Amino acid sequence: MIKADDLIPFLTRLDGRVSRQAYWFGFFLPAIAIQTGAGAIEGRLSAADGSGLLSQIVALALLWPFIAVTVKRFHDRSLKAVYVAGFIGAMAAAGGVSWAGLQTETFWVSLLGNSLHAMIVPAFFYLLLALPGIPEENAFGPDPRERDQA
Repeated sequence: MIKADDLIPFLTRLDGRVSRQAYWFGFFLPAIAIQTGAGAIEGRLSAADGSGLLSQIVALALLWPFIAVTVKRFHDRSLKAVYVAGFIGAMAAAGGVSWAGLQTETFWVSLLGNSLHAMIVPAFFYLLLALPGIPEENAFGPDPRERDQA
């Protein structure tokens, strides 16, 4: 697991590798809990305008740690950071297709965009994050599981 001294570099630096356990239990699930908590607080406060400002601030605060930790998780699979940018671009493009379909009221374009945006791209993305890392040292550093066990 992540030690307290390593938390800031874990959340901010793009170099190195992280194990599946560190990614899922050290970042992803806590980030989901924080975002859910922000939504619950907003629900209790029931903002009249429904802007969801707190959730947006929390999502923005979690954006860089998400990118940094995900890049390191991709490094564990011997994939470069550009693949993370590619997935983010694919999500944005699929969202654009969905939006274009809604604006033109074209059902099939909207369905395609929503399918790509909500299911296909994220499923492939999370599949890559769930696969085990390369067991030996690679260009991005030593196997993080050895470091976690020490």
